[in-house]
Amino acid sequence: MSLESFWKRAGKSQKSSTCSSPSSRNPPIEEDVVTPIDDADIESPNDDADVVSPNNDAPINGNGVGKVVASGHPKFRKDDLVTGLLIWAQYAVVENVNLLRKLDSMEFPLSYHLGILGVSGLTAYAGFFKVGKPKKGERIFVSTASGSVGNLVGQYAKLFGCYVVGCAGSTQKVAMLKEKLGFDDAFNYKEESDLKLALQRHFPKGIDIYFDNVGGEMLEAAIENMNPFGRVVVCGVMSQYTDPTKRRAGPNMIT
Repeated sequence: MSLESFWKRAGKSQKSSTCSSPSSRNPPIEEDVVTPIDDADIESPNDDADVVSPNNDAPINGNGVGKVVASGHPKFRKDDLVTGLLIWAQYAVVENVNLLRKLDSMEFPLSYHLGILGVSGLTAYAGFFKVGKPKKGERIFVSTASGSVGNLVGQYAKLFGCYVVGCAGSTQKVAMLKEKLGFDDAFNYKEESDLKLALQRHFPKGIDIYFDNVGGEMLEAAIENMNPFGRVVVCGVMSQYTDPTKRRAGPNMIT
């Protein structure tokens, strides 16, 4: 995504200036890296979200991909492709180079480094394979299966040889999971009056791995349907982020 220039102070990790490009300002100080932002992955929180609100006087932070236009650090050179925590701006000056990772020049879109090769892809891969420790033929349930992490978990599981069912919040998303992403089955949780019975219907032989992105009632329903020695990968608790009155993640099951 192409981003309009807005240079403002952004704290210690990124700093900015009122200039439109590095050429019109003083050279970067030692160990600074200047990079234009080519792609960005930002999810702006709503007013009720349990996250830190952005500072009105600072640009928005987010994972991005850019090319180095000037560097005072030996690890990075001009024209290096990098990814890391950047800002919504045409240019960013990064003081903490630990926030950046150098990319190899490959024949695919830079945006891939923010998706399957970025945070979403690594979260899905590590959660499923390192935490879930799947075995071929096992039965996998993925909540929020149409999301950036969930859809990859389902595809990894299918490629690995597992049976996969996902849930989503619309008929269009359910169709996408089954018709485009290769899930064995999927259902719209909003159309289910009893989540435990819904999972019993889709998993008559029980669930071996539950990849949880929701928490709350869905987590409780999945736990009720888990097989002995099943694994629950807790990646997110979306149902609890915005409504404190619904904060329930199996309180009678967790000690």
